[in-house]
Formats: sequence, structure tokens, C-alpha cells
Amino acid sequence: PSGLTGPLALCAGENATFSLDAVAGETYAWELPAAWSGDVSGDSINVVVAAPGGTLTVVGTNSCGAGTAASIEVVTAPLPEVLLNEFALLCVYNAPFTLTGGTPAGGNYTFNGVPITSFNPIVGIGSYPITYTVVDTNGCTASATQVLEVDACAGIEENSLVDLRVHPNPANSGMLFVDAPGPGDLVLFDAAGRVALQARHDGVGLSSSLSIERLSPGSYVLTYRSLAGEVGHARVIVGR
Repeated sequence: PSGLTGPLALCAGENATFSLDAVAGETYAWELPAAWSGDVSGDSINVVVAAPGGTLTVVGTNSCGAGTAASIEVVTAPLPEVLLNEFALLCVYNAPFTLTGGTPAGGNYTFNGVPITSFNPIVGIGSYPITYTVVDTNGCTASATQVLEVDACAGIEENSLVDLRVHPNPANSGMLFVDAPGPGDLVLFDAAGRVALQARHDGVGLSSSLSIERLSPGSYVLTYRSLAGEVGHARVIVGR
């Protein structure tokens, strides 16, 4: 076979395609390096590679028999070994913190595919998968994920949760109204923990309003922190 082409350097677990110049009346038999797997599609083969690589060979056969084999040498690099330490349990009123615990150094943290460098527990009670991804000098990528748990920690008296009433919820457009027990700060976070809206709640018997006209549809968390440090939160759904 002539024209055998394909990538010469790959990462373990990567997908690749090798192809050749097909000749009418010929059939082709492919031989892969150890631990590789592949699916033949006419004059090409789609493979999943494994380290440390090796020689890919193809033999053409026609009515006169088998011809000389064509081959290509492929180097396959192993994936980096990536670890991420477990996160300590957080309370909704804890201060934002910088994400750490991923090795080797030089990687990036993401939440729901969005790059982040810090996490603010005030987004609300729940489980948040944090992924640490490393790209090594060979261009190979690997990642590790740990779930970050945020709890109410309501047993701590000075930071007890308070009732927070949000209406309408779900909300489609216009204004979002919030009732809270006293003066404090309101912050609306998106699913990635970024601040979407902020407002000041003035006092008892008053409703604060937040315009949601510019918000994208999705799930948000509204948090309230009173002047005494009491915290409340509510999940808000914005539709269209």
C-alpha cells in the first residue's frame, strides 16, 4: 500500500485516524501496536492509542496475493498523573477562598466547564464538582475531580440561617422581589459562583427588587447577609 499517513506523536487514550491510497480491487489488513484498538473503514482505520506506542502495519491483497507491508512508527506519550485533594466541608457563611490541592502544579480549576481560581460558599448549600486539569510538556491532558460540599452549618448560633422569601420564582422577566427580616446585603450568584446582581435590603416590611432582564436563563442562588452576620439563601430559576 502507498500513501500511508497519520499522526506520528499522540497521547495515550487519544483517538486518531490512519489512511492510505486505496487501489481498486485491493483489500487491506491492519496490524496495530499492543493495547491499541481500532475500527477499519475502507482505506482508513480509526484507533484509540495506548502508551508507549509502536509500529502500525497494513498489508494489501489483490487477486495475485498479498503484497509488501507498509508501516508507520508512532510515539505515544503517557498521560500526566493528576491528583486533587479532598476539600474540607464548607459553611455558606465562610469567606471565599482560593482553590488549591491539585498536583502537579500549573493546572487549571474548572466548575461546570468554567475556569475559576476561587470559590465562594455563599452560592448556597449543595455539592459542587471541581475539576483540576493539567496539560504537560507533551501536550497530553489529564484531570481529577473532587466534590466540594457546602452545608448550612446552622448549629452555629451567630451565623444561623434566616427566612428569605423570593417572588416570583421561577421568574421569566421583569423584577425579582425579595423579603428579608432586616437590613442587609443581597447578592445573586450564577451557577459558576460569579456575582450576577447585587442590592441592599433596607428593612423589615419592605421588599427589595432586582431586575432580571439581562440575566441568561438558568439556575441562580440568592444570598442575604444581615448586619448581624445572619445568612439566608434561596435558589432562583430564571426562564424565558
